[in-house]
Amino acid sequence: MRSRGTAWILRATSAGAIAALAISACRKPPAAVSSQDAEAESGAPTAVAEEKERPFDPQGPKLAAIDMQVNVYTRPDPTSARHGYLRLGTVVDRDAQAAGNDRCSGGWYRIRPRGYVCANQEVTFDTNHPVVRAASVRPDTTKPLPYRYAFLSGAAPLYLRIPNSEEQKKAEYHLTYHEGWYGRHHNEVTRVVPGANDVPLDDRPVGRPSTELSLGELMGGQSDDDPIPFWLEDGRKIPAFKVGGVWRVRRDKFEEWIAARTSKDRRAMSTRR
Repeated sequence: MRSRGTAWILRATSAGAIAALAISACRKPPAAVSSQDAEAESGAPTAVAEEKERPFDPQGPKLAAIDMQVNVYTRPDPTSARHGYLRLGTVVDRDAQAAGNDRCSGGWYRIRPRGYVCANQEVTFDTNHPVVRAASVRPDTTKPLPYRYAFLSGAAPLYLRIPNSEEQKKAEYHLTYHEGWYGRHHNEVTRVVPGANDVPLDDRPVGRPSTELSLGELMGGQSDDDPIPFWLEDGRKIPAFKVGGVWRVRRDKFEEWIAARTSKDRRAMSTRR
């Protein structure tokens, strides 16, 4: 199981560049500092500053992102500067009590390592929420490259469910030929050389080098024998529709679809007990 690292995304000054960094490496935005200085000069309450110093309970309540981007603010105020945002599926420690509800009916919650999140439809306190379960493979923020990457040498279809052999042959150009080519060149195309994740970020050990990972791990899995994702079992199909040449998924339909699979899992577990 991977550690539940917080994926913080900051926009770089170069055009189009994006850097994924652990929040511990982020510097406090100048805007947040200036607003606190103004507060101190005006004699405003320092409750928020005191909250920032209070430690979190690792066994305490959690908050999880169920939207692609959940903004994290420097103060419990939507007009304050942002620290960054939480990625879909990120699970973080939070305070048990809200720090206020200014323009946020669900309340503002302080989260680890810093900042405040509005408890709206973009987040959940239930770590077993279907969308959180479906997004269980999260970035490894201990690595220089926290995400898994792959390069395609040609077009590759995206399936809405696990295809059978006939469906693959219809969708994938010259599949039989490519399977034969892969069989002949397997050792060549799967050869691994040390890469960015083999370079230590700090004093922590690097772990297993890339050259020792199995093919399944190199392809983004946890092993060579990962089970089928629970939401694709039994021939289940992602509830998507096409708009022009782009596939879309309605959020409410996706959540219903994931929840149905989750309910089936729980009923099966109850039966086994």
